[in-house]
Amino acid sequence: MGLYEEAVKLALTKLGNVHEAEKTALEAQSYCSLEQQEMIKKLWLMIARHVVEEEKDIKRVMEVINRAEQVLKIEDILPFFDDFFHIDDFKDAICKSLEIYNQNINQLNDDMKDATDSAERIHFDISNLKKKNCVVESSQNCYLCDIPLLTRSFYVFPCSHMYHTACLVQEITKYLSKRKA
Repeated sequence: MGLYEEAVKLALTKLGNVHEAEKTALEAQSYCSLEQQEMIKKLWLMIARHVVEEEKDIKRVMEVINRAEQVLKIEDILPFFDDFFHIDDFKDAICKSLEIYNQNINQLNDDMKDATDSAERIHFDISNLKKKNCVVESSQNCYLCDIPLLTRSFYVFPCSHMYHTACLVQEITKYLSKRKA
């Protein structure tokens, strides 16, 4: 990946060729994995910085952002501009970026509402289970070992299945051991 960075630097500094730097960044983007996305972003930021500082061409900067194919956003390159720079040419891009953020916020709000609803349903189910009772007769047996249930500690599930604690632990442990193997 270091070779791509070096190639972009050479294309920009020695050759002054932004087009070649963009081709190199696109090639790196097509060959790199998701883990290397920060490096890809760094390549595109180098190109954008060069266009801002050397060419001072706003339309060209917007072309670089578009060619970067979702790697760069308008807010990534704003620090490269002077403090008194007019943003009129970026108005549409900034509005689009804000709309995307708004959509993301709405999606997160929907996700939080769904999670809250789910938590409320779980809380309701748990409180209903706490109110539920079951009568265990002295003649009832453990479903696993068929020994009378009241002879040892036991669990009764909402479905009315009844197990000795030791029998249940032994049964569950068998399946856990198979998974680990």
